[in-house]
Amino acid sequence: MSAGHQVDVVTFERPHTAHVEQVLQATQARATMHVTASLDDAKDTLAQLGARGVMTIPAGGSSARGALGFVQAGEELIAQVESGLLPRPRRIWAAMGTAGTVVGLAMAVKAAGWGTEVMAVRVVPDAWLPESDIVELAAGVARLTGLEPAVPTIDDTQLGDGYGEATSAGVAAVDAMASVTPLETTYTGKALAAALADTDTATSVFWQTHNTWSLAPLLEGTAPCSNVWA
Repeated sequence: MSAGHQVDVVTFERPHTAHVEQVLQATQARATMHVTASLDDAKDTLAQLGARGVMTIPAGGSSARGALGFVQAGEELIAQVESGLLPRPRRIWAAMGTAGTVVGLAMAVKAAGWGTEVMAVRVVPDAWLPESDIVELAAGVARLTGLEPAVPTIDDTQLGDGYGEATSAGVAAVDAMASVTPLETTYTGKALAAALADTDTATSVFWQTHNTWSLAPLLEGTAPCSNVWA
């Protein structure tokens, strides 16, 4: 909106957390909300907006071009390892919602000739993100970069009752890192829980994907959050 664009947000109900409520409050003040009953309905509404000429960004924002950012992020990690800042990791753990992060990292480490395994901790059900979509995303990145396609290893042990549903292991991981870096229970808490459950004693990297900037400036002057799903 600061760039003069009208913003429309398509949403469907998800479990409540304090963080979700803050994001919703900040969003309601800046966007036209399109409230739907399910993921399928949300996709239909997004398609309708696209048919009207609205530039659309899919849930999660992952695309082949967008994943290039995490190819570059992986290359930064590789440079840090090769400069001696840390050992080469056996595994890299990251949350997987729409797979842009983990595909980009997998492509980078494969291109470097590393045997490092990118562990994609699933936080959405398979019906929302089948493995075929992940393979297709990697193929798209390969077409843009000339790199060989690479896909991560999927860890589906932390999904629990579904997207946004907190798990005891995820909450414990968030609490354990509270003095180090803020995590949340939808993505990063579950990813760290998977990493902590790994019994391999070799070096691992946990990739913190949660935006740690405070939402306070975006909440200033906004009305209290209303339940758009009520």
